[in-house]
Amino acid sequence: MHGDISYIGTYKPIEYIKSLYDKVDKIVCVSNDTKDRFIEFLDKSLEPKIEVIYNAMPVESILGKKRSKKTFNILAVSRLSYEKGIDRLIRIHKRLLDEGVYNYLSIIGDGYDSKNIENLINELGVSDTCKIYGYISNPYPYIKNSDLIVSPSREEGFGLVIAEAMILEKPIVATETHGSKDLLQYKYGLITLNDDEDLYVGIRNILKDDELRQSYINNIKTIDEFKFKKETVIKQIDNLINIKEGKIKVLFTILGLWGGGAEASLINILNNLDYSKYEVDLLILIKSYINFNDINDKVNKLPFIYNTEEEAYMDLIKDKPNLEINKYYDVEIAYLGRPTVEAITKC
Repeated sequence: MHGDISYIGTYKPIEYIKSLYDKVDKIVCVSNDTKDRFIEFLDKSLEPKIEVIYNAMPVESILGKKRSKKTFNILAVSRLSYEKGIDRLIRIHKRLLDEGVYNYLSIIGDGYDSKNIENLINELGVSDTCKIYGYISNPYPYIKNSDLIVSPSREEGFGLVIAEAMILEKPIVATETHGSKDLLQYKYGLITLNDDEDLYVGIRNILKDDELRQSYINNIKTIDEFKFKKETVIKQIDNLINIKEGKIKVLFTILGLWGGGAEASLINILNNLDYSKYEVDLLILIKSYINFNDINDKVNKLPFIYNTEEEAYMDLIKDKPNLEINKYYDVEIAYLGRPTVEAITKC
């Protein structure tokens, strides 16, 4: 689970959603808050199946890729979708400019809401001070050279850019979500209430206060080892799926690879599994733009099932996911929660 299950939405009764999870052997949540909300929303009887495993982060790799001379002020790295809150960050950017607080906003990411985001930038007349860079496989130079990282999400299970910013010791402002609370713990970055006004106040205050920004950086420097370090997480994943002697056949299923944090985490996992122990297939339900060159060649990439999100959700609503996989797997992993759980439990 990469988010608040109640926010993700349930177009069917809770009893039906619970019945899907009753069929799986393990449920992995990416933060303790996500786990608690999952149990609260569905049923405490599912708790024995749940494990908390953070998204895998290549700490050393990020540190090695941080160098660049280009400088930005405020940076957001996010999939462009409503729940990520990029629209409200752009409005805050405009509001700060109007008040004489000059700032340049850079946005790295892509997604289904990109056209609406571009239209909003034009409507507000901030195209000279706000730029969308699209998906960038190595955002670390941009993060390292920014003055402030902002995570304006309306809902967030983990918060990949928060973890990346912590690794690179950057000041962070994040709305209060499961992921930001678990990672920042109210001392490694500024957590605001999850509303537009409090986010605006938090960004304005931290931009104007050098000592406040530095205090959060100093707190990050006290961390001995990040709990989301890649080696730690891969070991947890290995313990979860290494269920028998001999080669284990594993199926990873995900809705799509759109460049979000969860997708990046999955790619990290796939690129760091021990393929002497695992035979891995990757099923991507919806056609996506991510280059398969980013994924380990030892992963067998199955063909896309659907061309659009609309096609996929229509089949799920009708209880007829179009999945025909004539192969046995020892482990089937539904990545990104309910829709993929629903799909693989019906095929």
